[in-house]
Amino acid sequence: MALPTVVEFRSPETPLHLASRLALANGYASMSQFLESAGIKRLALSMGDPVATDTLAFWSGIPASDISRYSHSRSRPGAPMAIAGATFSKGARSLSEIRLCPNCIAEDVVSRDGDQNISNAWCRAYWATKSYENCTTHRRPILAVASGGFDYGDFSLALEANLDQVIRSASEQWEPVFSAVDAFIEARVQDIPTNQYLDALEVHVAIDLAYQFGRFLQKYQEALPGHLSNSNNLEARDYGLTIASRGKDAMREAMVAVINHVRPPDKDGFFYGDFGRWLRRNSKKPEFHPVVEFFQDVAERNQPFDLGEVCFVPVRRRHLHSVTSASFAYGLSVDRVERLVVENGLLRGDLRTAARSYFDVEAAHEILRQAAEAMDSRQVMEILGISERVFHQCVKDGLIPLVEQREGERIYTRVLMSDLIDLQERLFREATIDMIDDRMVSLAQAVKLSSQPMSHILQLIIGGSLKLVTANSDHRRKISAIFLEKAAVLTFNRSRSAALASRPADTLSLKQVASLMRLHKMAVHSLAEHGWLGEVRISSFKKQRYVASTDFNSFAEKYVSTSEVARKFGVHTMMVTDELASHNVFPVPNLPKDITPFFRRSDLIGINLERRSPPRLRRRKA
Repeated sequence: MALPTVVEFRSPETPLHLASRLALANGYASMSQFLESAGIKRLALSMGDPVATDTLAFWSGIPASDISRYSHSRSRPGAPMAIAGATFSKGARSLSEIRLCPNCIAEDVVSRDGDQNISNAWCRAYWATKSYENCTTHRRPILAVASGGFDYGDFSLALEANLDQVIRSASEQWEPVFSAVDAFIEARVQDIPTNQYLDALEVHVAIDLAYQFGRFLQKYQEALPGHLSNSNNLEARDYGLTIASRGKDAMREAMVAVINHVRPPDKDGFFYGDFGRWLRRNSKKPEFHPVVEFFQDVAERNQPFDLGEVCFVPVRRRHLHSVTSASFAYGLSVDRVERLVVENGLLRGDLRTAARSYFDVEAAHEILRQAAEAMDSRQVMEILGISERVFHQCVKDGLIPLVEQREGERIYTRVLMSDLIDLQERLFREATIDMIDDRMVSLAQAVKLSSQPMSHILQLIIGGSLKLVTANSDHRRKISAIFLEKAAVLTFNRSRSAALASRPADTLSLKQVASLMRLHKMAVHSLAEHGWLGEVRISSFKKQRYVASTDFNSFAEKYVSTSEVARKFGVHTMMVTDELASHNVFPVPNLPKDITPFFRRSDLIGINLERRSPPRLRRRKA
């Protein structure tokens, strides 16, 4: 049976607030008196207990399902209080005051005929939490009024005692304000979908995230691209919610932009400030797990944290190194690590101080590992027993591959031990251990007998062209311990001479060309390299260069050098270019710049240069 005076249920309204309005409308001294007379326990009704809600439904004439819809509940033991499933932190509960929008109340209490009826004023469920700060309907701040010692939840009785203050506040002017967070709270309390990412979080987690994330991004506005900046000057929590509502991709983009701008030193997880402390403080709470894991992943992938170090939680995998951390991990100098990553294009962003210069761990691992295992040239020369000249010959001919090489103020090279062992195995594979006698010659003697660089001799040994390789018993795989049979070296030398003699008769070596043209051999080499002497062929042994006689004759018939013109006309070479220019004859264009000028013979027909010497420079008298 319903009470004499019933009230209309308003959504979203909590069971206690409905009971408060019923008590006031029916003349009860308080909500507690009404609940006691109806046999309803206040806590049970607040939590939506079926027996309590059914009893209130009996007295109010309102369906129990409507009454319990916005009850307080807990999603699990120890969890924060929730309103209709929307959780709020304990600090957000309003126990000693009632919170309301004065304009909403003013509209509620005034009836159509102009009379005031306080029992018509209903408390919106989301007003009860301090997290809700502004009325989205009237765009004004929520007013907090002391409850004056009235029972918790007795909204109507507390409102009656403070109605004049509330109505007066409704008539005052205010600066219109709108908060995205307040709109989000309203929607979540009423179970209205808002955003896929944020709706997956508990409400108090999303609100805390919006505030902390917004504060953090506000500190680094200069680092953010325009579409992520706070161009509308929103408050921290609204700004944070705006970015978070765009999803994980936008949040990650913003965080990466800040990290790349600041480039914190390695092992520095504290540049996050209050935001980082908030994440660490809540890292063991289940409801915060998705948020903490997301930001932990962003930090791990964009800062050089090592395994086990703590950013927000312990790091599970190192993704980046700084130059400093890599120097420590691989036992290399900071300068060497920096040079390696820069030369190999591995640096992430611009080069800064060693602790603020990042690069990918996997991309750099093999390069740094090889560098850590590599030996310098002095170590290689000592192991192989060779001179510096022979070492550089072997490097040039590819017998000793380099993993690093630098030229500048300090020249150095690096060789892998594995490459060195491979060279030794190939050289000593067919070697026999025997006594050294007069029939054998050392590699140094073989070089003299064959007129070949030692690196070529070593290539012949590896290729099998020079056989009968011998080494003494204490060779330790040193190149200097290798001996060859003198007869084998002489036989090889005779076959090389025969091969050189078999060069086509209609060819000229570049040395012969230089002699015929009366030019320096370097000038001839330059002409040959630029294609002016036709195709340059190379002999199979001493790598002697030669050209076809027809190509040389064709060039000599068309062009004449400055020195030849000078000899022909009996003038000094310094006079030739200027004298011919006076006859509108100029050097052949596109010739190499490092050689003497050449002229076309056809341009010299009919020209006669006056025989004279260049003017002498007179010395000034002291």
